[in-house]
Amino acid sequence: MLIGTNNIGTGASAENTAQGIFQVVARLRQLSPQSRILLLGVLPRGATAQDSTRAAVAQVNRLIEACADGQRVFFADPGSMMVDALGNLPDWVAYDWLHLSMVGYALMAAAIEPRLQKIIGR
Repeated sequence: MLIGTNNIGTGASAENTAQGIFQVVARLRQLSPQSRILLLGVLPRGATAQDSTRAAVAQVNRLIEACADGQRVFFADPGSMMVDALGNLPDWVAYDWLHLSMVGYALMAAAIEPRLQKIIGR
């Protein structure tokens, strides 16, 4: 599950965004208690590490990591694989510094695949 970036983009606080994510996870657990959920950290947005949204993204990710119980809800944050050593988000990863390109999706898949393998027991 990858949610939250639109909230941040419209100016919602990190706390409000995280609370919304907590509610979605709780509702999914209520509707399907046996399902396993892989909650992904909000991906970096904006071209540079200094972009005004980066601090909110980092704070949301710190907060929502608490949703993971290691039994039914798991957390992974592939964002670090999306940025360069300076924290910049290349346009070949996210062409508009928000929506992933094919390369961005490949990086995300590579980042979460080991976690998925562990979750499904392979």
